[in-house]
Amino acid sequence: EESNISVFVRCRSRNEREIKENSGVVVSTLGHMGKDVILKTGNLSCGKTKTYTFDRVFGFESDQETIFDSVASNFLDEVLDGYNCTVFAYGQTGTGKTYTMSGDIQIPPKNDSIKLSENAGIIPRTLVKLFKILKKFPEHIVKVSFIELYNEELKDLLLSEYSSERRVKIYDDPSKKSIIVQGMEEIFIKNAVEGLKLLSEGSYKRQVAATHCNDLSSRSHTVFTITVMIKQDNDNSKDTNFNLDGANEYYKVGKLNLVDLAGSENINRSGAENKRAREAGINNQSLLTLGRVINALVDNLSHIPYRESKLTRLLQDSLGGQTKTCIIATISPAKVSLEETLSTLEYANRAKNIKNKPQINQSVSKKLLIKEYIQEIGKLRDELSATRLKNGIYLSADSYKEITEESESRKIMIDDQKLRINYLESNIKKIKEKNEELAVELEKKTLQLEALKENFRNLQQNFDEIEKNLKISIKKFLLESKVKMNHQNNEKQLEDISLNLINTLNQILLQKSKMHNLIISKNMLLKKNSVIVQNLKKKTIKLKPELEKYMKNHFTNINSLSSNIEEFIQVKNSDLAELADELNKISEKVKNNIITMTNKTATNTESMIKNVTEIQNIKKDIKEKIISRLNEILSNFKTFEENLTENLLSINQDLNDNFAKIKTEINSTFNYISDRLVEQEQQIQDLKGKLITSRTSYSNLLKNTTKQIIDFIANEDQISKDSNDVLLKEITKLIENHKTKNNERIQNNLNKISNKLGDISNGF
Repeated sequence: EESNISVFVRCRSRNEREIKENSGVVVSTLGHMGKDVILKTGNLSCGKTKTYTFDRVFGFESDQETIFDSVASNFLDEVLDGYNCTVFAYGQTGTGKTYTMSGDIQIPPKNDSIKLSENAGIIPRTLVKLFKILKKFPEHIVKVSFIELYNEELKDLLLSEYSSERRVKIYDDPSKKSIIVQGMEEIFIKNAVEGLKLLSEGSYKRQVAATHCNDLSSRSHTVFTITVMIKQDNDNSKDTNFNLDGANEYYKVGKLNLVDLAGSENINRSGAENKRAREAGINNQSLLTLGRVINALVDNLSHIPYRESKLTRLLQDSLGGQTKTCIIATISPAKVSLEETLSTLEYANRAKNIKNKPQINQSVSKKLLIKEYIQEIGKLRDELSATRLKNGIYLSADSYKEITEESESRKIMIDDQKLRINYLESNIKKIKEKNEELAVELEKKTLQLEALKENFRNLQQNFDEIEKNLKISIKKFLLESKVKMNHQNNEKQLEDISLNLINTLNQILLQKSKMHNLIISKNMLLKKNSVIVQNLKKKTIKLKPELEKYMKNHFTNINSLSSNIEEFIQVKNSDLAELADELNKISEKVKNNIITMTNKTATNTESMIKNVTEIQNIKKDIKEKIISRLNEILSNFKTFEENLTENLLSINQDLNDNFAKIKTEINSTFNYISDRLVEQEQQIQDLKGKLITSRTSYSNLLKNTTKQIIDFIANEDQISKDSNDVLLKEITKLIENHKTKNNERIQNNLNKISNKLGDISNGF
């Protein structure tokens, strides 16, 4: 994931040279937590201003610890997580880059209690904090390297002066898209003290010189690298047989590059000549190349000119690479440095747009580390054996040339150190003269101190009087504040009570509205009941003619049935009479035939037999006719009986159904009316109960509210009295404590002044 480079700005206060030149201040910051730098580019009184915004801006009030905690401290956690990180300082010469990065390097006598100077820079504080954190990791490896880039030549500052010099070279690593520094010494350290010693020794070997801008101007770029390897936790590491060769043990690797760049330098202002001018020119050229690289990265150009300078090759991975990077731009607030300050801020403003792609380093196995160490030991043994066999020290042409150049460099360094010693001796003479002047001034200050003590006594008396008046004023003020606060509380409570009363009245109005709605509903029910009664009357009136019509039809049907029965009986009687007559006729005929047959018996027997047969046939026919006629009469009578029974049952069923229907309608109507009357009576009773309850609750609420107000007023009176007494006691106690603390503070200050005067006297 891409991330922008963090850019911080540090502005120092004016130095002695700038104060002597009466140079005005053109830079202003917004305090220790500000993020803006305001630069005056014209006349100081009414000139134009230009504002730059960065991740954070540190003014002259910020100390070394604040810089470390805000800039470099968080990078330690990133390094322990396996990232490569870079912090480098950039700015004009004499603006505090080396002070910010290294500062005061004090080596403590013991490893247990390391107490750094308040002027210690980022590198010493990083070493101390790193080993405090590493106490949590029992298995870890820390190694450091310290190289210098002077006049475009790399030098290892950790090599001893009497050892054969190595040629330090830079190679590209195509597999990792980064660079490899060959011939650089990496020394393993076990604690912060060892690291501080190496830092101190390397800093002493660094190229420095005096210029008009800085007495100890750095003439080279340096890179102090801390490599940390921490053993990773692995579940399989518990199996000792599995881990005998270290094949399953891995170490997280992180690097922290702490870069102190040489300052950009105006040769006309710094007064550099000859060799110093050549150094300044080379340094400025490398910084210009660095600026071009930054511009190319910001503009996303296809070609980045890393290879035009060894400085940009060293910083290749830190600018647009896989490293987490931050820049500390140091500036001067003086007007004489306006041009350099403007250039530095523009450079820093462009640099904050660079994007890096930080990546966690690949873990290294313990087996691979051991193999590398074995190869290094074998190489050293071969070199030692070759040296012994040649009975002396063998030097190649390149090594001899390098030693010759180093010898020349050392001669130059010795000349510089002589100049530095002369400069320090002149400073010592000046300090002695100042000490003599201070001794004379000390006597004057002693007399002034006595006068000040007398004035202090007078001021103490005045202070006592003022303190008394202040006690009275504070007492009055606190009482007024307490009373005012009590009034405010009372008003708030009264407001709450009034709100409760308003809510209660709203509830009563709501109940009243509900009762009104119930009365309206009652009236509506009465209207509905009257409508129902009217409808019942109408239905009854409509039912009466229908009943009369039904009764009339019923009587008509009965009369018709009676007449039909009489007609049927008459018809059947006539039929029976005709049958009787016919039977009489037949019987008469039979008698006559018998007589005739009797008379004819004597004459003709055959005819008699024939007549008997005829008579029997006639008798048979008559019998059949009679039976048939009787059956027909019986069938008709049964049919008539069935029809009559069916009609009577139908009439009876209709009567029952009509009477049941009428009874049901009448019962349902009266039941509905009765239920509605009972329900309305119950609603009326409920309304009466609710009305009585509302009146009672309203009356009780008014009584309780009145009682609460009376109790509240009485309680507030008592609280006010008690609080006044407590306040008086507390005010008296506070004034006594304040007086005691003031006396102690004044006495301590007098003791400190006396001790300082005594120390100065003892020094002289």
